[in-house]
Amino acid sequence: MEECESTTCGAISQCETCGAISQCDEQLTGYGYSSCTTSGQTYFADKCSSSCQGIDREDNICRSSTFATGCTAASNCNGLTIGTDLNTCNQVDQTYYEDECSSSCSYQDITSVFECTETGCSCSQPLCDGLTTGSNIVTCTSGQTYFADKCTSIAGGEDRGDNVCRSSAFATGCSADAQCNGITAGTGNCSSTCVYGLLDINKFLFKDNTGSNIARFGDAGNIVLKGSLEQSSNFQRTNNFAFVIRNNGEDVLIVENNGSTYIDGTLFENQATINSDVNRNNFVVKNSGTLVANVNETGYLFLKGTLTQNGNP
Repeated sequence: MEECESTTCGAISQCETCGAISQCDEQLTGYGYSSCTTSGQTYFADKCSSSCQGIDREDNICRSSTFATGCTAASNCNGLTIGTDLNTCNQVDQTYYEDECSSSCSYQDITSVFECTETGCSCSQPLCDGLTTGSNIVTCTSGQTYFADKCTSIAGGEDRGDNVCRSSAFATGCSADAQCNGITAGTGNCSSTCVYGLLDINKFLFKDNTGSNIARFGDAGNIVLKGSLEQSSNFQRTNNFAFVIRNNGEDVLIVENNGSTYIDGTLFENQATINSDVNRNNFVVKNSGTLVANVNETGYLFLKGTLTQNGNP
């Protein structure tokens, strides 16, 4: 293999310029030298070509200014091949994606899976580590605690959207009743909030001034409110209320036009037996002669079933 010459090309009296670059002077073809700027990409080191010019070494090893002045690879990629995993997430963009050296030796996210455990990496839902958007995870901590979760596009958690009830038998913290685990909410004897009990067949509906349902009392002793329930309340009803129960001139239960409900007393659910004193001014709901709901004259509410707030009556 011949050596490159940069100044003379023979023993004749007049020297000729041979054209080798200085880095390749008297070097063999393929000789690698400490520069990235004589040819090709400035993030790859150079070598001598067969024509004694500079070309990229073609080893796909990134080189930064630590290697030579003018080399442009990202500092943590110096000496690494393109595509190398850097085992960190804090060099560029999202901290739930691990970083690597790109094809141009800059930092880029590895977006194939989430990374939650490496140095500098973090996910709002750690169970998404190694998973992708939409992957199912065994927890109910996001959204409704009676539904299982999946990973969001930013490595967080959200309800799966399958409306399947999940109890603590599925994962710690899942709040569906045990009898409803694995059952679609609102089917069988499982309510829309995964509470087990008899479902209402006949319903007494309360409507707002547009005709939309805002509350219902059911024949199984369940109440569903579009709004919320306030107990031990001193609320003063508005002029736009939907329903009121009064005793001796005092409001003891108020259903407002938005479905929010206010009682003077407190709520008692899942009562095996409901009693009502015939000598008292109680508001009662019966099913085939059996009491399933009772609002007594002091505003205490007793239900054979349950009360659902912010529901769909």
